[in-house]
Amino acid sequence: MDEITQSLSIKHAPIANAGPDQKPVCGVTYTLLEANTPTHGTGLWTIVAGSGGQVADPANPKSGFTGKMEESYRLRWTVSNSPCAVATDEVEIKFSAYPEAKAGPDLEIIEGESITLAGSGTGTLKWSPAESLDNTSVARPVASPEETTTYTLVATSAEGCVSTDEVTVRVLQRLRIPNGISPNGDGINDVWLIKGVEDYPDITIDIYNRWGDKIYSTRGYTTPWDGTRSGAPLPDGAYFYVIDTNKGRKAFTGSLTVLRK
Repeated sequence: MDEITQSLSIKHAPIANAGPDQKPVCGVTYTLLEANTPTHGTGLWTIVAGSGGQVADPANPKSGFTGKMEESYRLRWTVSNSPCAVATDEVEIKFSAYPEAKAGPDLEIIEGESITLAGSGTGTLKWSPAESLDNTSVARPVASPEETTTYTLVATSAEGCVSTDEVTVRVLQRLRIPNGISPNGDGINDVWLIKGVEDYPDITIDIYNRWGDKIYSTRGYTTPWDGTRSGAPLPDGAYFYVIDTNKGRKAFTGSLTVLRK
């Protein structure tokens, strides 16, 4: 009879599995517990360490647990099945705040320029892509992209929580300004084509004759100048331009020659 009783006790011995540790739980103060459901007997959650925590339903192995930010807890899951021995297991939980990651405002540069990103953050910082940055581990690296690039800032806290933010550096084409036109109708160099102007929709262009009279003015440059004034051909000779991209840069000035022969 004793051998039969011992066999039944072993078969029905309680098993306690409190589930995996949850370190960290990032950005919230609530999590679901993951203990095993007892095959025989009942289970009960108790808080062994940590302040301000509460198990919503201590008898539920999958109960919700609420704690405080930046607080660590140890919870015990106890499974009992009288007259068998009690089984216990523990789980650790740490609620951790997300680190700060601010990549800064979107920026514009002209081909060949560099600019300092206005990032900030807490924890360990890492920028990507790395190819056009002078340092990927500081908040304010110098960026020198050859084309429009979106950079991602990743901040990782000591507990392993991660935050990300992005900034785009738009690379504008450098203006290629020709120094003359030959508007003779042969289809070659008949108009003043400024390469890269499409990146500057608010550009203003003024052209003056040698006496300082303004003979052409435009905001935006969708129709290239053809060497005329109010539709009438201007005489051959030297003219002078002022080009303002309205991007906070110094205006371009120079001369251009109209030559029809």
